Amino acid sequence: AVSSGKGGVGKTTSSSAIATLFAKYGKKRTLLVSTDPAHSLGDAFRMDFSGTPTSPMANLDVMEIDPSESMKTALSDWAGLAEDMAGGGGASSDKDMGDRIASFQEWLSGIPGIDEATALSQAITHIESGQYDVIVFDTAPTGHTLKLLALPDILQAGITKLQSWQATLYGYWDAMKGLASTGSTTASAKRAAAKKKISQNLEKYKRDIQKVALMLQDQARTRFVVVCIAEFLSVSETKRLLAELRG
Repeated sequence: AVSSGKGGVGKTTSSSAIATLFAKYGKKRTLLVSTDPAHSLGDAFRMDFSGTPTSPMANLDVMEIDPSESMKTALSDWAGLAEDMAGGGGASSDKDMGDRIASFQEWLSGIPGIDEATALSQAITHIESGQYDVIVFDTAPTGHTLKLLALPDILQAGITKLQSWQATLYGYWDAMKGLASTGSTTASAKRAAAKKKISQNLEKYKRDIQKVALMLQDQARTRFVVVCIAEFLSVSETKRLLAELRG
């Protein structure tokens, strides 16, 4: 279940109530996840939560994942790979690849909704563990949720471009390495490990984001609980959200 709607209409109250009902009366093993930067699940349960599941009651675990921290970690990983590729006095193609990764890092951080998608992807491990019968998401306001649905296509374009750069520059590197020194054995090994890690990261990142999008759009397994109050702006935004979800 995904709780969505305008800010301040009661999404957290609704998602907490739904999760509690599933856990207490439905006897379902339930995970309640907040990806709203302004977490308030802790206020609802009068407990402190973190990115690790914590149980406030039987059959219920709660997580508050900080999108900004998740994004910071992801960008830090890419920055480290860019440094490994550019460092060590290696071939100029390695330096180019490092620059390309840095550009990708900057582009990635500017995509609307990518922070929340990265946060949600952190919960994938728990979702796929088979430990829970029901997952309830307390999301950020409507605009963020809609951006999440459009992310896979946007992200795929950037990943395809970086993979193209990767293939071309690695081809240059293979052609050059027999003609010139690539630096110390340690630096060469570091760059080789970085190349492998870049490929793995791209595939994992794409796979996790796609899983999030598919999960949100799977009408057989997922229900959107649209929360609204009897106020003009809330009703208008709710109508737009419902139209987008139907489309």
